Amino acid sequence: HWGPVLFAVLVACGCLAATFVCASELGVRRELAATAALALATCPILLHSTFQPMSDAACALAATLAVACALRAARKDRPAWGAAAGAALAAAVLL
Repeated sequence: HWGPVLFAVLVACGCLAATFVCASELGVRRELAATAALALATCPILLHSTFQPMSDAACALAATLAVACALRAARKDRPAWGAAAGAALAAAVLL
């Protein structure tokens, strides 16, 4: 009974963490990156999709992870991060 709700809450927490990582990869100070994650945490659309069993939050997580991996691939010049970005984007499209 609580499985889908718990999964959605964990996915929403992952969205917040991925947003923080994206902001950090863009060179934003840690305080502002945390503010960006806090702004996402108060977004009504994310809150609605978290407490309703839908795939919207999971798709947002996969898309945000794709951006984070692509930013890291550009900064680190490592092909594995590029492959991870592609896999995350594929997951976002398939969800």
